[in-house]
Amino acid sequence: AEKDALAGVLWEVTAAWEVPLMVSKAFGSLSFLHSAAETMTEQARLGKETFIYYFGDHDPSGVRIDQQIQKRLREFAPAAEIHFERVAVTPEQIVEMNLPSGPTKTKGTHAKGFDGDSTEVDAIPPAILRDICERCITQHVDQDTYDQLRIAEQSEREALTAFLDSRRQY
Repeated sequence: AEKDALAGVLWEVTAAWEVPLMVSKAFGSLSFLHSAAETMTEQARLGKETFIYYFGDHDPSGVRIDQQIQKRLREFAPAAEIHFERVAVTPEQIVEMNLPSGPTKTKGTHAKGFDGDSTEVDAIPPAILRDICERCITQHVDQDTYDQLRIAEQSEREALTAFLDSRRQY
């Protein structure tokens, strides 16, 4: 995520799935990116791919942040197979959700080449952001295995409850 404010919105989803949530705070410091790359390199050693779903503003800096982060992570973790996707804010979401936009600042190093108005990721309602996040995660989950795990957990809960209830009777 581009900013801390998103962490409060997305954390409940990522925490439920035990998926790391990383906030870059704009372009991300080199130490932040290096630490993330180390994690990705370790996952690559275990034969795992890395999937990054980026939530950021649609403005001159916001669209460059994900490009820069992606570039640096690939430099710092060349052995990792990294799949990187911007999932919010996209030009399609701006149109589909009729998101509020404002004039783009034309000054600054990132403004050159940016076309159109700017839209903050905060313009997407929190429930929709959480839904996007949930879909990003669950597409990697084997649903049959997950369903079996949930049934087993429910059975274990029921057995523990029955056991505790029987102990209370004495």
